[in-house]
Amino acid sequence: MSEEQAQIVTSMDALRKELETFDRHKLTALIREMGIDTPKEKRPRKKGPEHGKVIAYTSVTKEYTCLLCGYKFSRTYQLTKGEQTTCFDPEGKVHIITLQGKEGEITIPCSLSKCSYCASTIKAWEREKLEQTLLMLIESITMKEAAIFSAIKKGKEIVL
Repeated sequence: MSEEQAQIVTSMDALRKELETFDRHKLTALIREMGIDTPKEKRPRKKGPEHGKVIAYTSVTKEYTCLLCGYKFSRTYQLTKGEQTTCFDPEGKVHIITLQGKEGEITIPCSLSKCSYCASTIKAWEREKLEQTLLMLIESITMKEAAIFSAIKKGKEIVL
């Protein structure tokens, strides 16, 4: 190895040692100042969950159906950007509607477990319909719901 080659190797070793202790941000700025193009890292995009097109609404009409007496009515709500409203579907799943700030309208079906018309509607039912409904309710309630009903029937205060 010639003296010139030895000097280059020594310089390269010194440069490598210096670069190892050098701040990455300062090194990047120095490279940019010198006009040296550096390849940019391409990071793979994270794949999010698949979903449909997001649509924003300003007017939300909820079409309510009472699951107990069957009474139907609707109400329209005007939402401002970022405001939310919720509703339950017949299976009991909650849906959240959020306004994104664009114009639009949506009508959504909502379910209620009971409503203010249940008492008057049920009083008008025939005995056979009352028995059928009561038997279906008995079949569908859980132990917790039965215990709450029993406590209310006995006049006890319930804390949930």
